[in-house]
Amino acid sequence: MRPSRPAPANLLPRLMLVTDQDAEDPLTPLVRALTGEHVDATRVLVQVRLARWDGVARRAACQALSDTGAAVVVNDDPALARELNLGVHLPERAGTVYAARAELSPHALVGRSCHDAEGLARAEEEGATYVTLGPVGAVPHKGAGRGVAWLTRLAQHTSLPVLALGGVSLQDVRPLRDGGVYGVAVMRAVPGAADPAELVRTLLDLTR
Repeated sequence: MRPSRPAPANLLPRLMLVTDQDAEDPLTPLVRALTGEHVDATRVLVQVRLARWDGVARRAACQALSDTGAAVVVNDDPALARELNLGVHLPERAGTVYAARAELSPHALVGRSCHDAEGLARAEEEGATYVTLGPVGAVPHKGAGRGVAWLTRLAQHTSLPVLALGGVSLQDVRPLRDGGVYGVAVMRAVPGAADPAELVRTLLDLTR
């Protein structure tokens, strides 16, 4: 029997921002974007991936992002997520959703990274709240993406909310949404934008 998933899909943000741990400053551009004029941070989910930071710095980063009003999930650290009352995002081969949910509250967000149909099926069986799926376009050091058609086809075979991740361009967002994909996740685009807040506003409009 499949475990019930918490968080109704209509409460899950359709835009995820992922911290870029390879950036010189992964945190400040995101905080500025989320607190920018006319940006509704409550419609954004932030995945905190800062494995190279020590515990004190990661706690501070999580708190700063949470203070913007955005929902926050911690990458592969259920203990920190529990301590800060946040959600957790699991890499494809890390732990199980069952174990993470047992460590957190029954209604916590528990996401899973997926890259194929097998991963999607496993995440659904374990009762993940949502999944990221990709890459859509080319990603540095990871080669070419799989394309919008591939991702929309896989998304049609799961009841989980799917966030498209990896090389997603602005031009991809509407075709992904029209193809049944729940939302999108971006990492390098926002910190690298001339106006990060404007890009977040645009992404929020496109993912409505």
